[in-house]
Formats: sequence, C-alpha cells, structure tokens
Amino acid sequence: IGQADISVSNFELADGWTGGVAGDTATSGLWVRADPVGTLAQPENDNSAVGALCWVTGNGAVGGADGAADVDGGTTTLLSPVFNMSGLDEPMIEYYFWYSNNLGGAPNADSMPIEISNNGGTTWTLLADVAVSNNAWTRHQWRVRDFVTPTATMRVRFVARDLATGSLVEAAVDDFRVFNVDCTPNTVPGDLNGDGSVNGADLATLLNGWGSTGVTDIDGSGNTDAADLAVLLNNWS
Repeated sequence: IGQADISVSNFELADGWTGGVAGDTATSGLWVRADPVGTLAQPENDNSAVGALCWVTGNGAVGGADGAADVDGGTTTLLSPVFNMSGLDEPMIEYYFWYSNNLGGAPNADSMPIEISNNGGTTWTLLADVAVSNNAWTRHQWRVRDFVTPTATMRVRFVARDLATGSLVEAAVDDFRVFNVDCTPNTVPGDLNGDGSVNGADLATLLNGWGSTGVTDIDGSGNTDAADLAVLLNNWS
C-alpha cells in the first residue's frame, strides 16, 4: 500500500480556486487569498511551512477592529477547481482549516458547511458542518468513497456564513491536498510510498499521518502511533 499526490496547493498561487460565487449574499468577509491579519478570531499566519498566503474570510487593516472584515450578512463560498479522481483506488482529500464563531452578540449560532460534488458542482454532499470554534489550524482528512462515487469532475467548497445577529465569524483554509491510496499490498511493511524500500520518505509520510487512520496505520490498529513507527524502523533499508 502506498500513496501518490494528485493535487497539492499551499495557495501561494490561486491554483484554480475561486473566492466568491454567484448566489453568495455576504456583505463583508468575502473569501480572499492573502497573508492573514490576525485578530481575536482570525489567524495571524497561514499554516504552511513555506510561504505566507492562505484563503481567509476578509482581511482587515493591521490594528483594526476584530470585526472589521469578518463575515456579515449571509454566505461566502470558497470553490475548488475540478479534480479528476476517476480510476483511483482510494482517493482522499486533506486540508487545514481555521474557524471561529464563538464571539460577538450571537456566539456559536453559525456553522461552515464543507461539501463535495462528483458532477462539477451541480449537486453537493456534506462532508462536515463545522459548528465549533477551533481557533487554530486543524487538519481534516476524508475518504471520498465514504461520501460519493469518484469521477473526473470532482469539486469541494467551503461555505462560511453569518446568518445570526451580531456574530463574529472568521474562517481560513490552507494546504489542500488530493491524493490516492494504492491498495496493492507492499512487500515490505513500512514502505508507504511503494518504492521498494523503507527510508526517510516513508518516515515523513508516517509522521504526517500521526494520530490518523489510513495508509500510515501499518499495523491496522486504527491509529498511527508508536507501534507503527516501530514497524517502519524495524524494516528500514
């Protein structure tokens, strides 16, 4: 079993993503690709180790009011380009997100639906409806087949919204990745990328998946942990 990246973006380039679509109703806090200006609700930095940009809901002036550029008055959508996931064994999506809705006059009253489409955006299926503030960069990873049948016209969208009165709503997205898990068994436990040896590349993959299920869970325990690391190191070549 190994994995291969299909599309990776740290959003230093737009990479086909769109902030704002027809039908959005928000009057402020529209999605922009920027170096975020930190507030009580918005991150000061992006998530990526390299670069400074991410998608964020509005960007106020340095030293400005916390609610100067938050989402107000409705919805704003961040829409992905089309991804081709047809013919893949196990297509997966991964991203880091920031969400805050627990400040203002109506705390915790809003949520951010994250949705996937396998027909280019004609219909949508819910991946998650984020309703709890994390106020930190948090990783989500999803098995596409758990939600829809993979096709050549896949899209993802993040819908930040302020539908309550007086809420302070901010969201951000960074480091979006589409990858495939190759279900052909490895001949060597710990060879996570299927190149025939266990080395630093496999170690990096395991550490990136620490605490999650999937290809990095070598022993099938349901969690990537020290036991999996031990298997990898025992087969180091």
